[in-house]
Amino acid sequence: MASRSGKVQLEWVLFEGRRAHVSEFDPKDRPRDVFCPLCDEPVWLSLGGEVRWHVRHQGGSSCALTNPESALHFNVKMRLAAALEAAIGDGVAVRASVRCDRCGESVEGDWVGSWTRVEVECSLGSRRPDIALFQEQEVVGAIEVRATHGVDERKRGDLEEMEVGWVEVLADERMLEPLPGWTVEAPLEADAASFAWRCDSCRDAERRLEQSRLDQEEFERSSLVRRRAFVEMCVAEAESAWQDGLVAIWTRTVVLQYSHGRRSNYMHFALAMNRSGGADTGVSLYRIRSVKRPLFTICPPLSDPRQVQQRADDAVRKVVKRGREASVDWGVWRPDCMRVVTAEEVRALVSQGFEDWCERSQFPISRVGYHVAIAAYEESLRRDVGQSRR
Repeated sequence: MASRSGKVQLEWVLFEGRRAHVSEFDPKDRPRDVFCPLCDEPVWLSLGGEVRWHVRHQGGSSCALTNPESALHFNVKMRLAAALEAAIGDGVAVRASVRCDRCGESVEGDWVGSWTRVEVECSLGSRRPDIALFQEQEVVGAIEVRATHGVDERKRGDLEEMEVGWVEVLADERMLEPLPGWTVEAPLEADAASFAWRCDSCRDAERRLEQSRLDQEEFERSSLVRRRAFVEMCVAEAESAWQDGLVAIWTRTVVLQYSHGRRSNYMHFALAMNRSGGADTGVSLYRIRSVKRPLFTICPPLSDPRQVQQRADDAVRKVVKRGREASVDWGVWRPDCMRVVTAEEVRALVSQGFEDWCERSQFPISRVGYHVAIAAYEESLRRDVGQSRR
């Protein structure tokens, strides 16, 4: 709501010890013993003509309620308090309309369910909210009416420390129209509040996101179980075919810098050399993204490691040439793992997982080496099984 203070004038008086609205009086029988609720000066009721009914101070009065903004703030505050007092015991909840803290859409909902007492500017610790709602002796809510200044951080902190929920509404003439003005059937349009609400669309989006996260976690868990079960099966079927194998893993990164832009493509390769029984050597080249599928496999014995790397370079160049024109940084082969790996160690790697293995062992292997070692081992098992069938 936008504030429309204009020429607003005071509409409340003190009459017979209570606050009364000008609409309660008869223009033909106007009482004279009415006073300003702020300065206690005698005032006159203006209850006729085309001008909205209001209260007039004596000429030259210095009362703050002669200021239109102050009068609007007081009128709105008293209208809210009067409507809340009239609704005590009706079983109607105070509803509030606040902004969704994610998308900014208006969200309407019940704020205070029941109250037994309404106080205007009562002391709550070091603070005096415009309106306080009580359930017996417990404060269940506070309302601040904003004409110029909103709830500052210090007041916000003090109210939250006392665990008092609050809303801040903008002083607006539309809350006074039509007479008698706002009632509890309408929501309080809050500019600020001590709580945050979510709209239905944002709550649904959060539920879908959470369900997606849970589904992904379950998928990863089940995938890990299936992969471990597969490797365990391979180990159980052909454990005797690979008792003391030497696994040497070398990694290499090739960077393609495309000429039409700044984008770079990183292609990671791993070279795994397995030896079983001291004579038969198996060499495989893997793309890191697909370690299950070697680019080439060398089975006969090889005595010169440079021959292995030369053949790996040829295979890498064939893969790289499939890309677009680009300048290529070929990188170098670097040792990732040089270590005797037995079937028992592979079993431990699979059963414990990479992170647990690194914590408990001095085995110098990276995550890349871990996956390549398992893939190379599975490949050697398949090769040994194939040879035994022949």
